[in-house]
Amino acid sequence: MRILFPMVAHVEELRAARAVVAACMAELDGEGLQFDRHIAVGAMIEVPSAVLVADQLASECDFFSIGTNDLIQYLLAVDRSNQYVAPMYAPLHPAVLRALRRVIEASNAAGIPSIVCGEMASDPVHVAMLIGLGYDRFSMTPTSIGLIKRVISALDRGQAIEIANEALGCRTAGDVDELMARELPARFPGFFRG
Repeated sequence: MRILFPMVAHVEELRAARAVVAACMAELDGEGLQFDRHIAVGAMIEVPSAVLVADQLASECDFFSIGTNDLIQYLLAVDRSNQYVAPMYAPLHPAVLRALRRVIEASNAAGIPSIVCGEMASDPVHVAMLIGLGYDRFSMTPTSIGLIKRVISALDRGQAIEIANEALGCRTAGDVDELMARELPARFPGFFRG
């Protein structure tokens, strides 16, 4: 069991949530009940402010879970359910890639794991990018596990890193899409198609 706090925007919120956990532990202690005294506590990274203070959050929790659906939506100011702006929802937008890189760097520096959840974790092209950015833990619907397992098995991490580094230099989501459409089939023939 682990505890994950959603929509964490700043360190104060994480501290307040951890204080509630500590109070619950004290209550259980007072009742003489057994519990996990070292339960892992994590922060959901899904709002832009959490990305910007990821290094501070990482020093005060045990793991990150990156909620890509909301993070992308909030970073790009795009409501996926609004037919007029939904086409602007772009998981491979340079701002999203830079945010994801910043989070994994913060979690690595703090020595805590980062788990990617949301639709990006279930998409083969996006998983290839995520691996290139440094992620190696994914949460997805059970029906996606087989496909994503095959993708991960087919990828060469070094080549995925090269593609991700090139993508980080792109200026538009369209440029990143073109890069992925060109590079994945060329580097991993037999799995990705152009």
